[in-house]
Amino acid sequence: MDTQRRILEYRPDIDGLRAIAVISVVLYHAFPGSICGSGFVGVDVFFVISGFLISSILYSGMDRRVKGTGTARPFSFIDFYSRRVRRIFPSLIVCLAAFLVIGWFVLLPDEYRLFGKHTAGASAYVSNFILWYEAGSYFQVTSQTKPLLHLWSLGIEEQFYLIWPLLLFIAYKLRLSVFALAAAGAMASFGFELYFVDEAPSAAFYSPLLRFWELMAGGILAWLIIYKSEPFSNLQYRTGVCLSAVLHRRQSKQDSIRLCENMLSAVGMGLILIAVSVLDSREFPGYKALLPVMGAVLMIGAGKDAFLNRYLLSNRTMVWVGLISYPLYIWHWPFLSFAWIAGGGLPQPAVRIACVILAVIMSALTYYFVEPRLRWGSHAGAKTLGLLAVMAIIGGTGFAIMRQEGFPSRVDDPDQPLIDVSELRMEDDGRRCLESIPDWKKLSENLDITQCRFQRPSGKNTIAVIGDSHGGHLYAGLTAETGENDGVAVFPAGCAVPLIGLHAAADPWSVRVYPERKNSEYLISEAFFYILSHKNIKKVVLAHNPVCSWKNVIDTYGNAEQLGPCSAKPIKNSLLKNC
Repeated sequence: MDTQRRILEYRPDIDGLRAIAVISVVLYHAFPGSICGSGFVGVDVFFVISGFLISSILYSGMDRRVKGTGTARPFSFIDFYSRRVRRIFPSLIVCLAAFLVIGWFVLLPDEYRLFGKHTAGASAYVSNFILWYEAGSYFQVTSQTKPLLHLWSLGIEEQFYLIWPLLLFIAYKLRLSVFALAAAGAMASFGFELYFVDEAPSAAFYSPLLRFWELMAGGILAWLIIYKSEPFSNLQYRTGVCLSAVLHRRQSKQDSIRLCENMLSAVGMGLILIAVSVLDSREFPGYKALLPVMGAVLMIGAGKDAFLNRYLLSNRTMVWVGLISYPLYIWHWPFLSFAWIAGGGLPQPAVRIACVILAVIMSALTYYFVEPRLRWGSHAGAKTLGLLAVMAIIGGTGFAIMRQEGFPSRVDDPDQPLIDVSELRMEDDGRRCLESIPDWKKLSENLDITQCRFQRPSGKNTIAVIGDSHGGHLYAGLTAETGENDGVAVFPAGCAVPLIGLHAAADPWSVRVYPERKNSEYLISEAFFYILSHKNIKKVVLAHNPVCSWKNVIDTYGNAEQLGPCSAKPIKNSLLKNC
């Protein structure tokens, strides 16, 4: 098979691999904590696929332009970027325009201002830099309220397409080793990422230079398949022979190659499934990204005739999902994020399922009725200029929304909906705590800031705050910054000292004015008992205003009689029930 044919041959299994990537991302976003608990790694699979396909096109074009080989038209930078614009702009333009309109009616001014900012960034494919500058983690709870958060990956890809063709052109002109260039770039990118994943996690996640190694992995694979097909085939044959010997089989050369292909495909699929299921978001990407990246490399390298590639990935349903994977990736997250914003928290499963179905419908409509008319056919130059102009208008609109602070005149009272949503969420969080400590509300002061709250169901919170009402004030801020694997439980009691055996504000005057404060020590003791009984709590914050205790604290081990009938020892199960 000649080089040109190898490059241009359509591989349905790659569309099937796209399907696995987009399904894992959609399930991760729609059903956090489900079977695709780390489905965010689907983006890493996308990176490998993009690097493989685009590098294959570039190698072929550079050969024709620099070496004069082949009969097709030589590589042109203008033609390359024109094709990219017609490929990626149509779906994104329709999605951004639709949600700019929806956001006008749904989002509060601050939310709409942020949406305008991210729209402007998405239109210029610099979303990753904007999110990096905001210094927020992709895995924070507040990320749920950023409908364009997912477009950071498109920014990474397009920035790669700006740099990689130029480097290849220079390498071909100077007769440098493309393989050495790609390998050195990938190793440098990966090495820096391993360093920054600890030192600067946001940079490790959003920086294009620290993510390029994933696309380079696909580019290196494309080079091996195109230019080293014979050595690659011989290596597969020798590996197959070794496997045959282990299995006590005698097979032909073709059967040995096929055995090796099946092994590569199976191992690759296993790596991807492990990555999608069990990885956590801490210190990601780092070395953890090797699982999905190497899995994708092995599955592509196995070829379209490997068993899994032929019968699973090339299945008509998988191929169809792969064909709409790009618009589906673009559409699904804004629907889910808007539902989260409108409901003030994670939507009900039925709502999330409806969002996914709606995203699939919009993706299919975009794929069949929008993309073909702009991606293919005549007048390519005019279509490209038109798309660039429309995208500039979309970006300018987003910038105007940001400058106008989200047009606050759209709503009569912009603060009231936010207050209502916050109050509903606080009530839900309070009910979660009362399921574990039912007497807390009865024994504490009747103040919002002295109610215990669980951000997540009991057993899934990792941070605990124990203290007085000042600890209660910390709850809203901490919950806004927690990641998907974390949660905050707060235990605030009026003027309480967050230490065992001490009781503040216990003088007769304080107890007469605030009678519930006689229970503060017992509430704090119950909080400590809860923490000691739940191993999921990893961090404990002690919060206290010393004004309550600097001259009015009692050591209850030595003065227990001053505390009345509820003087049970601290850290005792069912302590509150005895009071």
